[in-house]
Amino acid sequence: MLSSIKISTENSTLDMDETTTYLDGRYVSAPEAIWRLSEFNMSYKSHTVIRLAVHLPHQQQVVFIGGQETDAAERAAAKYTTLTAWFQLNRDVSQAEIYTYSEIPNHLGQLDLRTFVLWMESSVKHFSKHVK
Repeated sequence: MLSSIKISTENSTLDMDETTTYLDGRYVSAPEAIWRLSEFNMSYKSHTVIRLAVHLPHQQQVVFIGGQETDAAERAAAKYTTLTAWFQLNRDVSQAEIYTYSEIPNHLGQLDLRTFVLWMESSVKHFSKHVK
């Protein structure tokens, strides 16, 4: 399946990345949002896109307000991204190695929850409803 195409004419070039367009432009209607916020079962008829931020070592994106660059850099250095937390979880919990990133929340009972909570607090707020 082709996810990125390039269309060229004499005067211009158009790059279309279907994956990014889907992730950035997915519409969630008001009823679906209420169902998801209320944690109702969606009958597995739709999927949730879980974005794993991929970056090179020490090159994660940092957002800051002008004049607070130093504070933002220090916070970013002390905080896990979803990618670094994923590696940390796989290093610390041997059972986590057999699951993909999106499968981890489905197997919470089989993993060491203390390590998983550390992973979640530092990166993935989406899964917090599963740890009570």
